[in-house]
Amino acid sequence: LWDVRPAHEFRAGHIPGAVSLPAPAAALRDANSERLLSPLRLESMLGQAGIDPAAEVIVYGRRGSAQAYFGRHALLQM
Repeated sequence: LWDVRPAHEFRAGHIPGAVSLPAPAAALRDANSERLLSPLRLESMLGQAGIDPAAEVIVYGRRGSAQAYFGRHALLQM
């Protein structure tokens, strides 16, 4: 269970068992090329956050935010 909301919102309350890796649209792409990081780098970053991309992962965020969509898209690239 991956919570993509800002860290302060995660600290204020989250679904039990969720891990926080906020703003995947910024965290999981190369700042120069705007492309997703390589699959190996994605796997490493997600793993460090406690997310196993090989397992079923549910991504959630704020209503109306594209962050959850971007997180799910990153998972599908692996």
